[in-house]
Amino acid sequence: MWIAAAGMLRGRARIGLGQVDAGVEEVLEWGALFRQTGSGILEGAATSMISEALHMSRRSEEALVANVQGECRAEKGFVRVMQPEIYRTRGNILRDLDRLDQADDAYHQAWVCARTQGARSLEIRALTSLLDLRLSRGRPGDLPAELSQAMVASECDPDRPDLITARALLARVPC
Repeated sequence: MWIAAAGMLRGRARIGLGQVDAGVEEVLEWGALFRQTGSGILEGAATSMISEALHMSRRSEEALVANVQGECRAEKGFVRVMQPEIYRTRGNILRDLDRLDQADDAYHQAWVCARTQGARSLEIRALTSLLDLRLSRGRPGDLPAELSQAMVASECDPDRPDLITARALLARVPC
């Protein structure tokens, strides 16, 4: 299981290094092997990587199917670690497909799930994605205050990438 998880991560690193086609194939290959192990420990992370890889290879509808199936596996197996990332990744795909209301719903679901789990970093990521979408639509609502509150609760390491991204986004919020 851990070898397969490492293979998915290596594939994702290849994507980040610009080797998109090879990275996508590696994520999908190792993701299939990971699922064959029957371990649901990393289902949220695996689903996020697989659906993101499919989307990056312009297989967005297939990515959405994989995302929903991964959510079902996480629910069925009662392993909800990283489940907010399943919803946030779904939101990213839907946003890129210009299905903005559905993206908003997915980001909101990611936020609620992360908050319920007490997963502060994932809550910040979900709120950042949701606020970015709502800012693009001119409707930030109360999200800047929610994001600021979540950030205060996570300030033990102010140089974390999620906090840097959140601060930059909050700087774009009109007064």
